Amino acid sequence: MLTKIDKTIIVIIMIAALVSLPLAISASSAGNAKKILVYKSGKKIASYSIEEDRMVKVKDANGGYCLLKIQDSKVYVAKSTCPLKICQKQGRIEKAGQSIICAPMRLMYQIESTNNNSSLDAINE
Repeated sequence: MLTKIDKTIIVIIMIAALVSLPLAISASSAGNAKKILVYKSGKKIASYSIEEDRMVKVKDANGGYCLLKIQDSKVYVAKSTCPLKICQKQGRIEKAGQSIICAPMRLMYQIESTNNNSSLDAINE
């Protein structure tokens, strides 16, 4: 059986782990150059640095488009011709691993770190 002290120690360890995980993840992506990858139907069609501001228009076969805005190292869909505009409502992304998806147009925008040092992760970096 677990005593009251054992339960307290377990709770403290769990809280410490939950608090430190987001800090470790944000520290690992801080300072790394990042790029936005553009996928259409699962295939990468373009890649842009998010360090320089720009507008990117991605068209589909039916004449529709998504207008991707890169500004202040953040990325968001400024305008889209898809019906529900969920991709616009997803807001701005800026951290490696975050993505915006436009299902009707089969588009995905994902931020990736350009740091290729694969031997380091969020814990030992």
